[in-house]
Amino acid sequence: MPKQKLPLTKKQEDRQYLFIIIGFLIIVGSLVIFLVYGVNALILAVPILVGGALILTLPFVLLSGLEWLVKKLKDRNQDL
Repeated sequence: MPKQKLPLTKKQEDRQYLFIIIGFLIIVGSLVIFLVYGVNALILAVPILVGGALILTLPFVLLSGLEWLVKKLKDRNQDL
């Protein structure tokens, strides 16, 4: 009997959607810039698009860090 895949947790699902959106924005944005303005503009635009993608991940990283911190503090208080 084949093993069934476990459903993704909400956090895993959100992370997967974030990566899909960022990949889509970088790839499609690069393609549009290349088609409209050419290679020279693309060379300049790709680092900017990647920087924008990093800015998009900032809230996700901050919320994940806060979630980790709250969980750690909660576990610490339960041990006392």
